[in-house]
Amino acid sequence: MPFFSVEDCEVNLAVFFEILHSANLKGITFYRADDLEGGWSSLVYAQGFEFGKWISKIKNNDQCRLVKSVIGNVKCRLISNESIDQKNSIKDILFVLLSDQDIEVKGLGVASILNAYGISFASHTNWKVDPVTVIQQWDEVGAIQKQNVNVPNIYSQANLDKILDELAVKKQSNKNYFCNLAARGNIDFPHLIFCESALKDLRSSSVTALDFPRIISVLNKLDRAICGSTNLDDLIKNSGLDISGESTETMNAAKHARKRLFKHPNLGRVLFEVHVKNFTDNKRMHILADYVSNCICIGYFGRHLSTVTTPK
Repeated sequence: MPFFSVEDCEVNLAVFFEILHSANLKGITFYRADDLEGGWSSLVYAQGFEFGKWISKIKNNDQCRLVKSVIGNVKCRLISNESIDQKNSIKDILFVLLSDQDIEVKGLGVASILNAYGISFASHTNWKVDPVTVIQQWDEVGAIQKQNVNVPNIYSQANLDKILDELAVKKQSNKNYFCNLAARGNIDFPHLIFCESALKDLRSSSVTALDFPRIISVLNKLDRAICGSTNLDDLIKNSGLDISGESTETMNAAKHARKRLFKHPNLGRVLFEVHVKNFTDNKRMHILADYVSNCICIGYFGRHLSTVTTPK
């Protein structure tokens, strides 16, 4: 959210970098959705603002080191349509600010789709609120549809501290949720069973706060979809998930195929080739569906397993 003037930017931009630094220390991952390649120094902070000149004018050495630390060490990847759950529709949705519908806010819009938080420059009263209300607009059979969404918004250090406390409580709650999952007989997922490998994955520290709601959403969709499915095509259609098998080349390569072998609670070690791709950071969930007994076994959740084209 660019500042209206260079002067306002020079006075307030340091707070933005303090927020980034603090959030990074707490393990927060950052994404951008502005379609512009480059790091923190390449963002448009204000018309006519020179980032390098601003850094050179910072008199406080600690503050200067903090800004340079963020630039050098804190990653902020450009998120693409392909890595978003609703990848087939996100490009067709217009996101605008409720308080000023002439302002398009793709970043906050993507945050609303990802069930994530926005971090805004405190450059205007529009951004000094939590949450920020965004209007999603899309065309449906020739008619414009609208939906208001409240996006949690970080714009000050005090605001960040409050949200981090809330995330800590939510994270622990979700961790406990996965800790209480059993291999079978879970009330929430009566048509799912879990390999011990999958339960271990779901309880791992590598599972982030952003992963939790996505995992639960995928499990719910799989649990509902398997009841009306007789094959993989049915499962894809009924769940609305991005599901596929591996390439023939990958499955013919023993070193890659064996990474998809997991110990099924009933069948022993079997191949879990089919995987769900509706996760960020290229994560996957490998599954084995039984269309006769209407049951799905979850074998793995985590980083994309190696393939012929992406060996590890």
